[in-house]
Amino acid sequence: MGKKPKKHYRLQKKHFFAVTAEIIFLFLVFQLIGNFTFVEFRNPSASLKEKMGDENLIELAEKMDAVPDYETDERMEYVVISKDFSEESMEVSSVLETLEGMKLTHECVLMSEAENLKICSLPDTVRGIIICGDTEGVALSKEQREALIGRGIHIIYTQMPGAEGIRESHLESLLGIRKMNGILKQKGMRFTDEVFLGGILDLEEIEYPLEDVELEATCKVYAYGLKGLDGEEVERNEDLPPIMWRNRVGQSKVFVVNGKFFEENKGYGILTAILTQIYGDYLYPVANASVMIYDSIPYKGVANEDMMKALYSRDSLRFQTDILMPNLVSICKRLDIVPTFYTSADSTMPEMDYFARSVLDLKGELIYLENASVKAIDISNPEGRIWNKYPDIPVIVSGFKKNDDDMTKLYSIGSTFGVVVHKVDVSEIVNPENEEMNWVTVSKDYSEYIAYYKEDFASFESVTAQEASIRYMEYMLMEPCISYDGNDIVVDIENMPQKASFILRTEKEIIEAENCKYTKLCKGAYLIETQQDHIHISLEDENAVFRGDF
Repeated sequence: MGKKPKKHYRLQKKHFFAVTAEIIFLFLVFQLIGNFTFVEFRNPSASLKEKMGDENLIELAEKMDAVPDYETDERMEYVVISKDFSEESMEVSSVLETLEGMKLTHECVLMSEAENLKICSLPDTVRGIIICGDTEGVALSKEQREALIGRGIHIIYTQMPGAEGIRESHLESLLGIRKMNGILKQKGMRFTDEVFLGGILDLEEIEYPLEDVELEATCKVYAYGLKGLDGEEVERNEDLPPIMWRNRVGQSKVFVVNGKFFEENKGYGILTAILTQIYGDYLYPVANASVMIYDSIPYKGVANEDMMKALYSRDSLRFQTDILMPNLVSICKRLDIVPTFYTSADSTMPEMDYFARSVLDLKGELIYLENASVKAIDISNPEGRIWNKYPDIPVIVSGFKKNDDDMTKLYSIGSTFGVVVHKVDVSEIVNPENEEMNWVTVSKDYSEYIAYYKEDFASFESVTAQEASIRYMEYMLMEPCISYDGNDIVVDIENMPQKASFILRTEKEIIEAENCKYTKLCKGAYLIETQQDHIHISLEDENAVFRGDF
């Protein structure tokens, strides 16, 4: 049989007008839908998650005065001793914020009153004494130290006393110090994989003064220097200057931090690591939020237009629309980032349509600063500290280029609270002081910066600033009751949020997890997520696990 001839169709005039009318109608419908979407999105205070933001923030903010108070003498687990407990003391604040975040009950005792602390009267629930800022080594008497050791209560020095104080108070054997060699100007340090999430952390450029000490064989080192500023590199790890260690005295563990980490807003993760070393298997709640903030985009302030044209052959606004924003969108998509954009530009500016739709494509949010319900405050600002009762986002790191000081802070806070907040100020690119802020170079540094830490914190959910604020307040309000029975961990949660998250630090494998899912973050750490107010986790038998501890 031959092939059938193809049919030829002729569109009649009346059909032509009908089809044309339908096409025009559909175009108007799609245009109308697009306009409605854009109008709702451009609402300055609206999140992309329809109308969930402001109502939840207001409701949660009203509840913040009811945040559980973990400073109590009822079933307290830790006693904190310090010269003062003012909010100005970063050392004390980071200790108390860590205990509050981990939901650990504690009592605060002034150093001037510590001599009246009756060790024999402490309840059996007390696990440790945390000593802040005892530069002279006088917080505890010899009798008190011996009583603590006798009861197997652990001792934590957030800052090692000075050499003179150690000698005068005869603290050498307690701290596990064999010899003190004077102050060393240290460059570079390494944290072992038992400290922060993400494994070993090398900080080769950080400069840090510390007492050069030699330790007894009863000590285990968790952080040490890599080399002196003017010294030669050493070949043996045991000859490197210790920065953080633990000494065993009887049934007690004595932890020492050599230097001023807690005074410099980096002590959170160090204390968390110490506490988890005390408990062995330990579960603690986290907010579970990774936030990327782009401030001042589109930027409409003063710009270096001459340099913009010299570098990019465009004025500042065209640079943002043609080069900067497409590049940021590409970075966010490649690294699975849900961004938050803050802008002081006029919402009626014609270019806002482009910026708004770009943000919508990323499932992010665009916040107009004059109506911002959530502010991004630098954590170095007292108002921007991690633990507060306001719906603000604590900015942990900022800028386009990684540095070791920021990395210590980021890994410390991320390991304790499950929060990573990075902010970049776009005005530094649009109004640069010099050609070093060329976006071609800066974008490369910025991408490497994010990739450096995002790999270690990839399991934390990327969310907008507003969503992170909600999660953080829910995290502060929830009250988990966590009990341990051998290899079983049972959690019952009061004030249950929509989703609760925890970090489990253990060297064991999870055998079974009821009403929750788990993700291995790194060696010795899991992220636990649940939408139920009761979970049960079973771990492998501890006899099957080899522990390098002693």
